[in-house]
Amino acid sequence: MNCDALRDLWRLAGLPEDALRFVRLSGADPVFPSSFAVGTAAQATIAAAALAACELGHQRGAERQQVDVDMLHAAIECQGWFSIDGRVPEL
Repeated sequence: MNCDALRDLWRLAGLPEDALRFVRLSGADPVFPSSFAVGTAAQATIAAAALAACELGHQRGAERQQVDVDMLHAAIECQGWFSIDGRVPEL
């Protein structure tokens, strides 16, 4: 498990380090054939968003929650259709 990408995003956002104890990342790149670490990118961004939502709840008085993100599942969720200036590019 490589959580350096998540840790870097978390620190860049200035969020509390102790919240990182509540995230569990599973899986490893490569999840798809690519020269890019697409699994790491997907996993880190999804985990950061989920952990930030949990941290907002914690700041409002809730107990911290565990966040689990599987790399393959995260990468699959990041596949899909998108548009640029309202136009969908051909795949």
